[in-house]
Amino acid sequence: MESLTILPMDLKFDMLIDEFIDNLNQSCEPIVAISAKHMLNKLKRKSINTTKAIEIFSNFDNYTIYLNDIAGQIYRRHNSSTETIYKQLCEYLDVEWDNKSLYDSRLNKLNSIDMCILDNLDEDIKKSIMDKLSSQDKEIKISKYYKEICEQQTKI
Repeated sequence: MESLTILPMDLKFDMLIDEFIDNLNQSCEPIVAISAKHMLNKLKRKSINTTKAIEIFSNFDNYTIYLNDIAGQIYRRHNSSTETIYKQLCEYLDVEWDNKSLYDSRLNKLNSIDMCILDNLDEDIKKSIMDKLSSQDKEIKISKYYKEICEQQTKI
């Protein structure tokens, strides 16, 4: 994808959601605009400004909560993911996507696995889950945010 358009100056003031979505459509993949509109509709927003957009779209938990019901469309029809949508919206808003919110979400996924249940699963399913957890662990360890945390801890 080409470089994303800089955040419209108009967004410093309240902008109607349709105008915000039109701007997203011009700068991002269609699924990003579809997902943003879906989230804003669920939040019953009629307008948005920079501060509110950053508050909503830089929090990865919002994607898990508000896009859960269209996950099939995101994955199958658009061959995308909530993380890809998250990254594009953060880039559009000029916000660092590799942040505490994404780090916490990944960490929570790793910590939410019940090993007792995992031990009782079919071996193929268990292997698939373990592979996914291993992938999440690697994603955490190569993240910019994780490296910053480690760097801060070594200074203490």
